[in-house]
Amino acid sequence: TLEERKWYSTEYTPPSTAKLRLMQDLHQRRNKQDDLIKTL
Repeated sequence: TLEERKWYSTEYTPPSTAKLRLMQDLHQRRNKQDDLIKTL
């Protein structure tokens, strides 16, 4: 998505590992939600 491109743009500075894990967790949850929406 466009928001994800913003996050991963060259401007994006790598956060601490804890914050990075949180972001990955949020992305995984979002992907799961998208999968659930697709199955409905």
